[in-house]
Amino acid sequence: MIKITEKIQKTNYRTTNLLVGLILVFIAIIALFYPDITNQIVIVILSMGLLFIGTARVVNAVSKGEFKNIDVEARFLSGVIAIIVGITAIITIIRDTGLALDIWYYLLATALLIIGLSRIIVGLKMKEEVEKWFKYYTLFTGIATIIFSIIVYIIPEAGGIYIVVLISLSLLLNGVHKIILSIIGPK
Repeated sequence: MIKITEKIQKTNYRTTNLLVGLILVFIAIIALFYPDITNQIVIVILSMGLLFIGTARVVNAVSKGEFKNIDVEARFLSGVIAIIVGITAIITIIRDTGLALDIWYYLLATALLIIGLSRIIVGLKMKEEVEKWFKYYTLFTGIATIIFSIIVYIIPEAGGIYIVVLISLSLLLNGVHKIILSIIGPK
C-alpha cells in the first residue's frame, strides 16, 4: 500500500487546482471571444471543461482522505456527475449532432447546478482560517453558477450564443476559483 504524505497531498491538491483552473479559464475565454464557432466545437470544448473540473473535484475529494464531511462528499459527487455529463455530451455529438444540441444545454445546466450547490456547501463549511474574501468568492461562484444554470432551464430558446456565454462565464468563475484555491489552500 502506498502512503501519501501530507506534503505530497497538499502539492497535488494545489497543482491540480492550478492546472484545472488555467485550463477552464482558457476554455472559457476561447468560447467567449469566438462565439460564432460551431455548436459542435463548443460542445466538445465545454465538455472537456466539465471533464477537467470533474476530475479536479474528484481528485480534491480523494486527496482529503476519508469521506466524513458533507463538503468532501459533495465535491466527489459533483465531480463524478460532471465527468459523466462531459463524456455523455462528447459521445452524443459524435453519434447524433441534432440530438446533442437539443440535450446538451440541459445536461450542462444540470451539472452546473450541482457544482454550484456544492460550491455553496463548501463555502458555508469553510473554516475561519480561510480568508473571508475567498469564502465570499466561493459563495458568489456557487450562486452565480446556479443562476446561470437556472436561466438555461427557463430560457432554452434564447439561442446557442447566449447560452454559450452563460456557460462560459460559469466556467470562467470556477476556473478563477480553482486558481485562487491552488494559491491559498489547503492550510
